[in-house]
Amino acid sequence: MASVAELLPRAARLKYELEVQLRAVEQGAGDAGDCGMGLRELFTQINTLRQLLNAERPERRNLWKVKIDELGHEAQFLSNDLRRVTNFHQHQRERDSLFRRRAGAAPSSAHDDLLEAEDSYARSGNQVDRGVP
Repeated sequence: MASVAELLPRAARLKYELEVQLRAVEQGAGDAGDCGMGLRELFTQINTLRQLLNAERPERRNLWKVKIDELGHEAQFLSNDLRRVTNFHQHQRERDSLFRRRAGAAPSSAHDDLLEAEDSYARSGNQVDRGVP
């Protein structure tokens, strides 16, 4: 059976790789889906580490707990940051699409554009209500 001492460095390495991947997503060069899958794997590893914590010697348990909790907080920060970046890119695409349509819109599509704009405003309002930045 694996120990915390073996698995914690692997999880920390995965967190670092996800930080690099997230920077690429922020710049538009990475895939948010891959980053999301990596985050799910990191959370799985953190949960496994928490389960293994009780098998550790009592004198080392508190030190491992602090390190695992810190890794969990950093993973949550990455998750929040990925959500923020994903929402930003989605808003950017919607805005660009609306501007393109407006610039070359035919009179018959004006109604469709208004409906799409209304949907976009509703999504934005829902995100504000949920407290998403």
